[in-house]
Amino acid sequence: TITLTLDEQDLGKDDVILKVTATGMQGGHSGVDIAKHRANANQIMGRLLGAGLSAAPFCIIKIDGGTAKNVIPRLCQAYIACSQQYVAVLKQAIDSCAKVIRSEFYRTEPDMTVHIDEENRSNEKWGRVSQRDTSKVVDLLMALPSGPVEMELDDPVLVSTSVNLAVVSMQSGRLAITSSQRGAIASRLD
Repeated sequence: TITLTLDEQDLGKDDVILKVTATGMQGGHSGVDIAKHRANANQIMGRLLGAGLSAAPFCIIKIDGGTAKNVIPRLCQAYIACSQQYVAVLKQAIDSCAKVIRSEFYRTEPDMTVHIDEENRSNEKWGRVSQRDTSKVVDLLMALPSGPVEMELDDPVLVSTSVNLAVVSMQSGRLAITSSQRGAIASRLD
């Protein structure tokens, strides 16, 4: 488990809230299904947010994906705050990245979708993570591996070592990421 304490700020008066949802993936068991080229929703969200940050500044409000350490996540949602002037550019960047990702997984994840919706600010008290810590979170999500790491030498169809980027959650200025490693040879996990 990785935890980070993040610098929280009040939402800007003119900030627009966007909800980015990556869903429709098959998921599965992180031991049995890890080598089936299924998309990991948490990894996908990292890529989507990375594409967004490359196009325009925003701050993460909240992110949640995955349900358990032994399940490949099939859904991840992120709420982000940005200035109205960047809404269209962010939506376009995230949508373009989603098209690339869907083309990579067209055989194994035909029902994968990415939605970007504007949220009503009056629904709850919103806060946001600083721009600097938003970049840290996105970089971390993009850097963490998920999937087969090494196959068995005697039987290259069997996974010997794997990792699952299982659960990502952020609440009250605290990010928690659960990554689950499996290995037939314990020393290989190191």
